[in-house]
Amino acid sequence: MGEKPRGDPRRLLSGLSYTEKWKHRIKCDVAYVFYHPLCTYNFQIKGKKVASFHSEAFLKKVVPLKYGMIPMLASYGTRILGPLELRGFDAVHVNFPQDTIKHRRIYTIPHWVDTDTFRPGWSKGDIFTVLYVGRAVWQRGWEAFLRIARVLKSLGIKCRYAGGYVAEKAVESLGYISNPVMLSMAYGTSHVLLNPSAVDGGGKAVMESLACGTPVIARRTSEIDYLKLPIIDGRQESEFIQSVLKIKQMWECSSEYANVSRKCRSSVEKFSYEAVIGMFESMFKEVASL
Repeated sequence: MGEKPRGDPRRLLSGLSYTEKWKHRIKCDVAYVFYHPLCTYNFQIKGKKVASFHSEAFLKKVVPLKYGMIPMLASYGTRILGPLELRGFDAVHVNFPQDTIKHRRIYTIPHWVDTDTFRPGWSKGDIFTVLYVGRAVWQRGWEAFLRIARVLKSLGIKCRYAGGYVAEKAVESLGYISNPVMLSMAYGTSHVLLNPSAVDGGGKAVMESLACGTPVIARRTSEIDYLKLPIIDGRQESEFIQSVLKIKQMWECSSEYANVSRKCRSSVEKFSYEAVIGMFESMFKEVASL
């Protein structure tokens, strides 16, 4: 827990070479590139290339002004330049099927979850607790979460936020949690995860919570539907509140909550690191052999 880490990112790379500059000349068997418009200028690669998409900003057909200038440029730049630039890539990787991406060779490989670290076993407190994980920004549903939290507080339910600090009486801030074990504890000691995002799949937080046996209430997204995750669907804020109260009733009947918790855990075991990393290895080997 604590403040978001700042400084040289090389400290996170376990000795791997890292350099920041506008143009990189790279020679390799396969390069895995986080796609952005003009990335073929930034990364001039001699070898096979895989373009990857990890941000919904590149994929949305209509980008709200609230997103800001950079996401809008990324979205419109991808639509204008993407079809031309992607021709130079040997493959494309997405986390879930994307109708807006056209390429001759697309690999759909989901996020993985560390099921060894994120697992059940944490003791839950006597006060029913709701958790929000992620950035405190509108596209993650932060404003909706605050309104929901104020109502839940009046009903005697605790709401916690993992991702920073916020001056809000209805929410307990846990700070920025960089330690996976501490993050697992935040999920595991909570009774339900709230993910009210309308435009961000939030798949990783959802899977981590489920791996800890903590149920999830979320707005359905293409990613969640593709993964067939057993989330409780929430669309309106009133539905989120009613679903929280329903899970609270299950928790008060401990056997019913325990059954739901086991189903949560079993639903993501197929997305373990060992299972998903094999998909990446197969993709890289296939692309390298082209």
